[in-house]
Amino acid sequence: MRKSITIGADNWAFRCADPKESCEQSLGGKIVFDHFEETAGKKIRTDGSYDLRFRNGAESGHFEVDCQAPCG
Repeated sequence: MRKSITIGADNWAFRCADPKESCEQSLGGKIVFDHFEETAGKKIRTDGSYDLRFRNGAESGHFEVDCQAPCG
């Protein structure tokens, strides 16, 4: 399952570069989930990429999540 989320008025993204400073909201961009798996034991795995724009430039990369529910 591939899902794309556009970051903007309805969906927000933030980056928090320093735990002692405020987080910065993205001006726009996209997050793409390439795979999503949930097993009977509530193990969740997903991966994808992100491309986000901020006031001082852009940030992009790949992410992977592998956790036992509840995640968060």
